Amino acid sequence: MNKGFLDFILSMSEDKYSEFIKNTDLEIEMDNNLDFTPLDHSWIDVVEQYIPFLKNAVDNPYREIIDVIDSKKLYENRFLISLILRLDNFLGDKYNEIVERLSNPFERSINIKGSTQLSDEQIEVDINVRSKRNEDADNGVAYGLSAKERIERLIEVVQSITDSVFFNSLKDIKVVTSPVHRTNVILEDQNFKKLLELWDFLENYILVQKTVLNKKIVAKQQENFNKRIKNSCFVNYQLLNNSLESNMINEDYYKDFLEKIIEGLVAESTMDDKTFKKLVNKKFEEAYSKKQSREKNIQSIFNKSIDSYQKQIKDAIRCLK
Repeated sequence: MNKGFLDFILSMSEDKYSEFIKNTDLEIEMDNNLDFTPLDHSWIDVVEQYIPFLKNAVDNPYREIIDVIDSKKLYENRFLISLILRLDNFLGDKYNEIVERLSNPFERSINIKGSTQLSDEQIEVDINVRSKRNEDADNGVAYGLSAKERIERLIEVVQSITDSVFFNSLKDIKVVTSPVHRTNVILEDQNFKKLLELWDFLENYILVQKTVLNKKIVAKQQENFNKRIKNSCFVNYQLLNNSLESNMINEDYYKDFLEKIIEGLVAESTMDDKTFKKLVNKKFEEAYSKKQSREKNIQSIFNKSIDSYQKQIKDAIRCLK
């Protein structure tokens, strides 16, 4: 963090901050402030790894599967077709998502109005911020292909599978839902073992996405966001005060003030210069020690907040994995 800005934060009065936060009443109008996150394309790497096993399972079905008279009743066939359909829908949703994001810049806006009473001072708040953001074109790029091109390639592969004789002969089959029945073929055949992993991945990935949009989580995000807005308003208020104080009081003022105090003490005091300097040094050290203690306490609170925020990020990433 910029040292000048950190010094500015540390110079703020804790009592004034508490009073400001307590008495501030804000009206906040937001447009998509909490919804925007960069698109997660990590799933593409995972799905690409399972495509060879999917093609093998379709192109080289088990002999036992071929010998079954009514193959539509065979659980492994139902699982395989159900997985293909699930993957096809998943890819379609992800493709539409990225096309929408690339076609339309993400616009955000926030309008904050409110008032607060601080001692004998009435404070009015009016902040308006707007931004536009395009999707990062490098997000999800690999081996010379963009994320969109990689998704298109996956869709083409799945399309070739859904056009196959095998798929069309079973396309009206009764689909499988979770939990998947772990048959001997699914647990022992190399292709089906991998496709079971793909099934679980898709299900867990979709579940995590839904969890992120959970109303309770969004409400908590909103609560935390409102607290940060109040903090931001207080910083702006202090910036205003700092500007006014800078116009009224400067370094020359303090030097003149200190010079007059020293002249008065020297003229009226009976202390020798050694005792006087010792007293001044002692008082300076006491004041400086208090300042360091206060800054250390504020820095500790700041570090704890950063640690807590980083832990939340790590937990979220762990869920996605």
